[in-house]
This record gives sequence, structure tokens and C-alpha cells, in this order.
Amino acid sequence: MRVRLQQLSQARKAIGVSPIYRCKRLYSTTSDTIVGRNNGVQSSIDHESSNIRTNLKREIDRPPTEVLKDQRTLAHLVQSSKIKPLHPALASGYVDGGHLKRITDPLELRDKDGLPMFGSTSIPIQFSSPGNQHPSILPHFWLRDNCRCSSCINQDTMQRAFDTFAIPQDIVPKEVITEQTGLRVTWANDDHASFYPWDWLYKHAVKNGSRNARHEEDTVLWDSEIKANQPSVHYDEIMSGDKGVAEWTAKIKKYGFCYVDGCPVSPEKTEELLERIAFVRVTHYGGFYDFTADLTMKDTAYTTLALQCHTDTTYFTDPAGLQMFHLLSHTEGQGGASLLVDGFKAATILKETNPEFYEILSTIPVQAHASGNEGITITPAKKYPVLNFADSAKTQLLQVRWNGDDRGPLDISEQNGEDAIAWYKAARKYYEILNRKDMQYWQQLEPGRPLKKSARLLSLAI
Repeated sequence: MRVRLQQLSQARKAIGVSPIYRCKRLYSTTSDTIVGRNNGVQSSIDHESSNIRTNLKREIDRPPTEVLKDQRTLAHLVQSSKIKPLHPALASGYVDGGHLKRITDPLELRDKDGLPMFGSTSIPIQFSSPGNQHPSILPHFWLRDNCRCSSCINQDTMQRAFDTFAIPQDIVPKEVITEQTGLRVTWANDDHASFYPWDWLYKHAVKNGSRNARHEEDTVLWDSEIKANQPSVHYDEIMSGDKGVAEWTAKIKKYGFCYVDGCPVSPEKTEELLERIAFVRVTHYGGFYDFTADLTMKDTAYTTLALQCHTDTTYFTDPAGLQMFHLLSHTEGQGGASLLVDGFKAATILKETNPEFYEILSTIPVQAHASGNEGITITPAKKYPVLNFADSAKTQLLQVRWNGDDRGPLDISEQNGEDAIAWYKAARKYYEILNRKDMQYWQQLEPGRPLKKSARLLSLAI
């Protein structure tokens, strides 16, 4: 389907720099893209042709005054139910073959629908997914600095192969073209051509909340009912190829833990299994090590005392991201059952029921330490809150630091101690959620079935 578009001159006066298009003539229905041309700027937007034909015919019959009142662009007409790029103001500021026109008048950053307006330093873009619009603004300098071509990225090392600051600070495009698979930009200063796949732009240019939504699709929050459907992968699959490792790590990411069935019951084979993911990290406990309740290390974990539900190594600046537990033998004695609790689900419940407590545990830093062994005191380089995030907007929970045994004194930074009082109230509520029976998954570890868990989970053994 190819449509020649006419820009309404009145539109630019009516809404500043955001252009309005009206379909002038329908030429054919042989292509599955719409191509619009305006002063040399071409936009190609993938669409569902049957719906588009209906929408376009409706627009052809509408009088210009109605189009102006509605203030819709071509992008609004062709959006589909799939995630696709939309450019509500793509042609704004472009004249004569796509050259950027310098705009000196004050500009509103967004139109009446909240969509980004075109400026002299960036290109607006919008992705559409079912029930959601994801607008973003692409700075010209950022785009040029992140060109993916073989001249700009060393294809052997995947490292940047040019000097970022050799790029003119006021760099502008000569031409911008939208294609089915991405955005193509030719730069005015040297005619360098750059291409950015839509998937790459969506990953790096959509605001944190949208990235968080994709992250949540890969995360399953669970409670005690996980016992009926425990994530696991067989040892032979992991050791025989990368496909098994991929399945293993995917389940750890999804659930926060995963069992390995059929593992040989020996320290050597367990260590080989560990190294299928990465090297073993050496700490003051050693590298790979097996232990019993003999207080070899001055830590409650080396005793027969019951532990509170906790995460390990909160006293490290970078706590253990993954841990493996393999019960090699349990021929005598009582106990040995292990508890797992999804710290992310507990945090989600806290956020829904007591958002002010969630904010406190996400903000107030807490000291941690390991001081039991003679001559050793370990503390992190700085204090961290209980809940830690992958982004500054605190939309993507990354890590839980919760260990009552290793927690140091809480600093009182406010004169009346209200911050400390508030933290204890919030921590008590989180503690209550963690200790709810419906949140707790109990399981007896078995020889030959090691458990791998992430810093998302709290655990204990009795």
C-alpha cells in the first residue's frame, strides 16, 4: 500500500511544530508498508494492512478542518496491536530533502496527548504495545555515539572504535528514515550513515518503567505452593551442553532458585557443576568449601543453632549473587530441613499494603559486619538499604539485604530519632510478611540434589 501524503500548511500554524498529514490518494495495495514522503523525508511503518486500509479510507473522506481539530498524525492511524515504532512528530523541523531546520522559538516539550514534540537536538519516537504507549526522545548526540556499524563498533571485540568527543556537540541529522526493521539516520556533518534496529532502540531508549515491565515478564513471584512445582534441571543436561546451562540460569532468574537432579554426591563433581555457570568466588571462607557444625569459622551458620530467615554476605559490598547448597550426607542426627522465602514477593506485598514502609526499606541505609574471627572485621564500603534496585527510579528490584544476625547498629541521623523508629516499624512489617506460613517453602535437602539460589531469596536451615 503506497500513499502520497500532503502536509496541510494550516496544521503547522495550528499546532506549532507538530505536523498533521492527510491522505491524498491511494495508489495500490501490493505492499505491506505505508510509505509517506514529505520534503524528502520517508517514513516506513509496518502495519496490519486490512485495518490500515479502513482507517485511511476514513481519513481520506474527512474535511481538513476535522483533521486539524483531531490533531492526529500518520503514526496514530497506522499503529497495530504489536510493538511497533511510531513517530508522531518525525517530520517536524525538516525541510529540503530531510535537512534539519534550526528551531529557535520556544517549544513545548509535549503536545496535548503527552507525546514528545520535535526539538533541534533530538528525535521523538514512540513504541506501541497492547494497552500501552512507550514514548522516548533520542538525542542526536546519543544516536551518533551509539552507531552500530562496523566502522564505529569493532565487530571482533564489540567495543567502540572511535572517539566520542570528536563528534560535534551540535550534530544534526541530514536525513531520517523509518524502515520496517529500524531507524536509519544520515548525519549532516560527514554523511555518515547509521542504522538502529527497533529492538535495540526499545531496549535502550524506552523509559525504565517499560524495561521493568519486560523484566517482570521473566520473573515469577511465588509462595508456599511452589512446593508442588519445584523448578529443576537434570545434571546431565547441564554438563552435556550450553542448552542445559541456559535452561538452568533461566529458571534461577525466573524463580530465584533451581534444583539440579542427579548430581554425583561428591565435592569434586559439585564444583564442576558450579563452574558450568562461572568461576567460584574466593572469600574469607575460601573458594569452594564443605563444612559441618564445628565453628571452624566464627559464624552462627557453623553451629547447630537455629537461624532466622536471611540473605548471606550482607557485609560484602558485593554480596554473593548465586549460592549453591549440596547436602553430601545426613546419616545421623535430626533436622536439616531448609526454608526458602521469596524476598521479592514479600517486598511486593509490603509495597501494596504499606508503601511508606517499602520506601523506608528502599532508602535508609543499614550497616552490616562479620567480626567473629580473630583479626577479621568485614564491612561493606558503604551502607545499603534492605531493598536495592537496578535503576534510580526504583522500578526494578535487584537484591534483598536482610540478615538480623549480621546487622550493625542503625545510625540515627535525625535529632529526634524518627528515622530509626520508622526503619524498625518498616522492618517489623517486612519480618511479619516473611514469616507468614503461606510465604514459606520448606524442603529437606537430599544428597544428589543441590540447590542453586540467588540474592532474591531468603533462607535458613534447621
